[in-house]
Amino acid sequence: MLRTKTLTGFFLVAAVATVLTGCSSAKSAGPAAAGNVGAAAPASGSAPGSASAGGATPSMALGALPMDAYYFMSEKDTRVVQQAMDLVTRDCMKRFGFDYKPPAPDPGAAEQAKQHSGLGNDDVKQAQLWGYHSPQQPAAQNLPPEPGDGKNSPEHLVLIGEVKTSGGQAVPSGGCKGEAESRVLGPDLPPDQSAVLNGPGGDGKDSTPGGPAGHDPRVQAALKAWKDCMAKAGFSYSVPSDGPMKFLKGPGQSAQPSAPEIAAAVADATCKKQVNLNGIWFQAETDVENKFIEEHATAINELKKSREAEVKRATSIVGAGS
Repeated sequence: MLRTKTLTGFFLVAAVATVLTGCSSAKSAGPAAAGNVGAAAPASGSAPGSASAGGATPSMALGALPMDAYYFMSEKDTRVVQQAMDLVTRDCMKRFGFDYKPPAPDPGAAEQAKQHSGLGNDDVKQAQLWGYHSPQQPAAQNLPPEPGDGKNSPEHLVLIGEVKTSGGQAVPSGGCKGEAESRVLGPDLPPDQSAVLNGPGGDGKDSTPGGPAGHDPRVQAALKAWKDCMAKAGFSYSVPSDGPMKFLKGPGQSAQPSAPEIAAAVADATCKKQVNLNGIWFQAETDVENKFIEEHATAINELKKSREAEVKRATSIVGAGS
């Protein structure tokens, strides 16, 4: 999976709802990839992403935020950048005698990332089926492994650059993945563009849940109403991330949502819907981002140019076949 710069301070800081995932490299961000929350099949047995499983999550798809145009690529551009990364990685691995076959891409990752799931689900039907699990990610155990991953195989060490030489040849910095990043993503972004990728509140100085938007009086009132609603339902949650944090605990989480998880998620979604927490928070974040764009217009325009150059390089590589 293409690595991208991690966004911080974006809505709720929830370990289970990352908008972009990746490394700390200040490369120009590539295709957006939704954070894997290890979702499994719904309790009803519906297929992930199907209409009956609530996969469309219409109430979470609140529309585009102003910064989305800079955070995310189009589906077409996402595809060409990933193809270029795979081609460069494949050819690099071939130089070292390895037949590299990249993992199959997640076809819904970019679209899921743009649903701003950091707000938390407010679809009661989805919560009844999935609890806090994601309906759009395949089960963690079904995700294709990286070639040689987890075995310290010579192939994997060359892929990620954990060795300096292989077969008498120097391994590129960062391995063949690093070579692909350098050729496709280009040079590291300058500090001003890199900072823009963190978005409003991305410097980590604002500890308010939701970052700057969390200070908005509209959000504070809606959040209090949500907390009161949850308390009446028997749940003492302070912020919407409390529920997912309790039930989704990384590799040790359950494969399917438990009855207590579903009960909590249903109450959570019901209360969010009643007080319109997601809609109010979305509007507040929209206002914050519009102001951020005005204040950082120069750096954002340069970031846009960097993204366009990245796509141009990727298109050229794909056209040449390597």
